[in-house]
Amino acid sequence: MKLSIIVPVHNEFQMTRWCLLSIMNRTTVSYELILVNDQSNEDITRQLKTLVGQVKCKYIETKTRGWHSGACNLGIDVARGEYICLLNSDTIVSEYWARDMIKFLETDIGRNQCSAVGPSSSYCASHQQLPDYHQTRYTIKYHETQDVADVVFKKYKDQVMATRITGFCMLFHRSRLQIIGKLDEEMFPSADNESDWFLRNLSKGLKPYWVRQVYVYHFGEISYLKALGQDEKKERWSVADQRLRAKYKDIGFNLIQNTYWKDQEVVY
Repeated sequence: MKLSIIVPVHNEFQMTRWCLLSIMNRTTVSYELILVNDQSNEDITRQLKTLVGQVKCKYIETKTRGWHSGACNLGIDVARGEYICLLNSDTIVSEYWARDMIKFLETDIGRNQCSAVGPSSSYCASHQQLPDYHQTRYTIKYHETQDVADVVFKKYKDQVMATRITGFCMLFHRSRLQIIGKLDEEMFPSADNESDWFLRNLSKGLKPYWVRQVYVYHFGEISYLKALGQDEKKERWSVADQRLRAKYKDIGFNLIQNTYWKDQEVVY
């Protein structure tokens, strides 16, 4: 088994359906699909179970609300793939998305210096967001996402860079779990959980990389954050940011410029 794709979901059906269909139709490496239902309501749960019958995948449910970290970790526990991808449910993948990211991970840099890779996208809080396609995330149709991916592939072919990436789509070799462990469910259940994981990897000399030619559509804030009010969202991000800075006092942060530095030297 080459790849385990873990999709956590909370109270979202339509985007999850598009996500799973795109995986089924556009993934060219051998894979298993693991859908983790994190305490969705009865109606959504019923629809998800029907969807599982149409798309070949494993279906598991959290026993209590695990938020993003807990749901991802539950999926990791049953994953069998050599590589693991944590993929938000409000995404649509493109052809060769997994093949091209794994291809980089199998290079010398990918094996020895990389914690995880991420793609270009329509929406995310990092360099990965492509300005030309950000506004279209509200209006684009399922079949049009591949047209965008084709343009991105031609424009950025073979361009890879070490930089901060976000967790809407992160793919890594399972050996990284043996070195670093899973996401921190207690301190970072949702916000900044991937930043904490990447900073733990950084302590081992491993950096995240952006594979620019790969495009994964991301609507953003559809599943986990949709149910929260603006005040609660801000509070969660504020608490996570404070915890991150307290935990990594020797590392500087500028999440707007997507950089981290240590001893006045930019580390990525």
